[in-house]
Amino acid sequence: MTENDFLRIVGRNIAYYRKLSGLSQKEFAAQIGLQLITIATIECGKAGTTTKTLKKISDALGVKPEQLVMIPENFASPKSNRRRVYVS
Repeated sequence: MTENDFLRIVGRNIAYYRKLSGLSQKEFAAQIGLQLITIATIECGKAGTTTKTLKKISDALGVKPEQLVMIPENFASPKSNRRRVYVS
């Protein structure tokens, strides 16, 4: 797994739990004191975040930090012949 793969997984997990909470990116960013562009960049996997911010995100979403970095069991690296399937 590459670093980019990991960033995409974390971003998708954050987006999943944010949507489950019924929050837009703008509302969520305001709630935790971050810029909208920061949330958008993290969720699309273009940038990582600090552990401090990850903890702030997990607290706001009411999930454990490890839920945000969980790698799906059916994750396949692009180097393998398996298809990528993400299930949240």
